[in-house]
Amino acid sequence: MESNVLLDYTRKAIQKMTYLNKILAQLEDDVVVPCESRMEIWKTNMEVMAIKEENYIKKYNKSENEWSVGTSGLCM
Repeated sequence: MESNVLLDYTRKAIQKMTYLNKILAQLEDDVVVPCESRMEIWKTNMEVMAIKEENYIKKYNKSENEWSVGTSGLCM
């Protein structure tokens, strides 16, 4: 009698675990995959922005140097 009860609990637990694993797999497909692709897009965007920032800083420093060299004669 007790073994039948334990067997019943075990079957229900296995069914519940199977259901939860199925739900987890579905969530991974629905959430994780799109998030990973979005993160890849953000990574690409950040790389592009870093390059643009670096170029902007170089351009700014170059124009700052040209401006200070060009106006140094005016201060005398």
